[in-house]
Amino acid sequence: MSLTHTTIDSALGPLRIAAEDGHLAGAWFLGQQYEAALPGRDHGIDADPALRVGADWIDHLLGTGRDAPRPPLAPRGTPFQRRVWQALEQIPAGATLSYAALARELGAPRSVRAVAAAVGRNPLSLLLPCHRVVGSDGSLTGYAGGLGRKRALLARERGEDWPWCVVASGYRTQYRDPIVVEAGEAVRFLARPDDGEFPGWRWAEHAGGRSGWVPAAWFGVDGDRGVARRRYSARELEVAPGDRVLPLDEFGGWAWARRAGEAPGWVPLSVLAPM
Repeated sequence: MSLTHTTIDSALGPLRIAAEDGHLAGAWFLGQQYEAALPGRDHGIDADPALRVGADWIDHLLGTGRDAPRPPLAPRGTPFQRRVWQALEQIPAGATLSYAALARELGAPRSVRAVAAAVGRNPLSLLLPCHRVVGSDGSLTGYAGGLGRKRALLARERGEDWPWCVVASGYRTQYRDPIVVEAGEAVRFLARPDDGEFPGWRWAEHAGGRSGWVPAAWFGVDGDRGVARRRYSARELEVAPGDRVLPLDEFGGWAWARRAGEAPGWVPLSVLAPM
């Protein structure tokens, strides 16, 4: 059986999950760093029994903050990467482990960087809990799905509510038809008088005709051309004072955030009250 995939919703935004021969092979937050490019259409939740089992497992973790027995997993990677990923399964919900400690447990105390790189390339978000690996001082670093998600997951696993952020001042969306770029797609960068207002952002035009601001760091840039390294959507959130949003990721003065029951979107960090 070939690799099948579908997209599911979650409390932390949409996830794309993939399966092969009854085993889960991947689970990525839509647009996260290192998300695999999966060719072909969405096959639906019933394309492989592992897809529905995986979706139920993720719902259980996010709903309760507790692990359940994991479904069969078959992540693709090098032997060293698979060793690291197997070690992640041993970190229980509510606990954390430093990258250095993980390297020591693997018998490779001098390979902290290689271990960290393998953790970052984990293809099974949530199911292989790389969000439980932290800096030696306990700081939250290096989560491909966004530090906001990492913070939220650890809070949930400690028995706390999601770390909602209150909107201090309203924001109205500016673009009715926001640009969306899939990983591997190209854009053309255009100069504008307001370039530099938010450092790191560039105005891009997609082949489909949509234009909008994109994080340049998410693209391989060659002059006025860029190729997306990860999926990007310029969708914005319209918020009012007193609204609660859950920050998932951030870049250059903006938060990729979700309001309960809605798809994520960008909102300026300046309109959010300090957490």
